[in-house]
Amino acid sequence: MGSLSLLSNVVKLYRLCGKPDFNGNSSVNCEILYDEEVRLLINKIYQQKDDILELVSCNESAQSLPIPETQNNPKLKFTLNFPIISGFKRFFLNVDDLISHHTGVKKGLLPDEFYLIENDYLTGEVDEPEKLQQLRKVCRWIVFLKQALPHTEEKRDSYLFVLLTEDKESKGFKKHLIESRFTFHELQNLDGLEYFEEMLTNEDLHSHERLAVVRNALEELLSKRPTINQRLGDILSEFEVFKQLYQDNYETYINGFSLKDFKKEVIEKHEEFAHKIENTLNDVLNKGFSIPISIATIAALIKEKELINGLVISFSVLLISVFMCRLIKQHRDRLKDIKLALNEVFEKFENREESAAQFVNDKQNNLIKRSESIDRDLERLNWLSLTPFLIVIILLFYKYPEILTFFQGLLF
Repeated sequence: MGSLSLLSNVVKLYRLCGKPDFNGNSSVNCEILYDEEVRLLINKIYQQKDDILELVSCNESAQSLPIPETQNNPKLKFTLNFPIISGFKRFFLNVDDLISHHTGVKKGLLPDEFYLIENDYLTGEVDEPEKLQQLRKVCRWIVFLKQALPHTEEKRDSYLFVLLTEDKESKGFKKHLIESRFTFHELQNLDGLEYFEEMLTNEDLHSHERLAVVRNALEELLSKRPTINQRLGDILSEFEVFKQLYQDNYETYINGFSLKDFKKEVIEKHEEFAHKIENTLNDVLNKGFSIPISIATIAALIKEKELINGLVISFSVLLISVFMCRLIKQHRDRLKDIKLALNEVFEKFENREESAAQFVNDKQNNLIKRSESIDRDLERLNWLSLTPFLIVIILLFYKYPEILTFFQGLLF
């Protein structure tokens, strides 16, 4: 008989005994009402493997195995040991215990048959526990990574996956060593796993490239992490992030452009237009120093004795104000041209995939907000440029009231 038949017989007997608690031990004492069904079941288990059961007594009398037929229904006491079948433990307290104590799990291998005590679940029965379903997917993910990654070192009870990522600081590479270890709390549904598994069996023209994109996505995910003490559980916890990175990178592949180069180009354009916008303000500010200089010259009006000199100075200040207004208008027009140009440049990127388009929008909006802020500053500076002339007029009227009288005569 196969191991599945043996394990199912042991589980059936265990259930008939009322599922006694092992309390962390490797064996448990059982008591059951002896009948022909029980006799046949116990003898069958003993014949298949003689170290699973240890008979204590039958109706308080010592009894050896196999058990003979009996005419009455005595009480049978025996010891049930954890079944070790084909060299592997088959009874586990729960999924957490299965992860911790079955050496093949970290290599993506589960026992062909096992029993979960807390869940009262035997392999092949309906209503498989959700956490066990998640564990099966994680094991499949480990098997996929072993075949998809070019460098995998096999250890005694796990794999060591090796990935190289670019290190921009040292202008070299980081070596990421990811051990295929995880905990019960890191189990995930891994929705979409089937899509990645199909890459290993699909022989279309892009299957090899898709696997390369998987490696690129893993490298991008791990590049933000330290290179030491990395575990498969870290990737499991960010599986959705990994899927998004894969989609982004695959979209760049099928569209024929590099996401990194694309972002680099956008950043370069962002810096170029940011420099132009800032220069627009700086040019005006440098010339804007004429405003305080003009105000300083107004002090000369106070010392002037003749009206003609005051009028000449006032006219000069007016010319400066007009010149500044004209200059600021030219710079505001230049700023509008820059905004139109940046919109035209950035619009060519907007047909990329969603994440890249969002990246472009963020950069474009940043420039637009900055240009609008500078435009408001230029408008305020435009009004400020008229300040020297207004001050001159007030002082002229104050020092030479006859000017005000002259204009009143013209008007009235």
